[in-house]
Amino acid sequence: MKFQLEEDEILYLENNANLLRGGMKVSQGAAYLTSRRLVFCKRSFLWTFFLGFLLAALFKSKKIWVTIPLNEIQSIHMEKHGLAKKYVLQVEDGNAYAFQFLGFWKQQNEKWVDTIGAAIKTHVDGVSITAVEDRIEFAQAS
Repeated sequence: MKFQLEEDEILYLENNANLLRGGMKVSQGAAYLTSRRLVFCKRSFLWTFFLGFLLAALFKSKKIWVTIPLNEIQSIHMEKHGLAKKYVLQVEDGNAYAFQFLGFWKQQNEKWVDTIGAAIKTHVDGVSITAVEDRIEFAQAS
């Protein structure tokens, strides 16, 4: 399925990203943050192989690999990943998704975290947001 905005959905951010799936498994692609969901679209390995990483990075993938509704995100926290950082989103079903939002500036990752928090605050009814050290928690009112 290809990524498209749904009716009345607002696109907040889009950029190249990596989805880290444990160990050395990394999926390259693009992340899209909307008013309803965070979507990761995986770039084909063959596409990257034939075009090369730098040229392939100019084209954002639209093939949906992971969709995370904003109302299912329970927390976001940062972890070291080698020399870089990864941002781990914990969701209601117990799964965790680790992302690297790619950019040339350190602020790129922080921009994503801040915008995810703002989108949840704006579009998810009855949510309370708590920041504890490097962790941001989102709790639904019962």
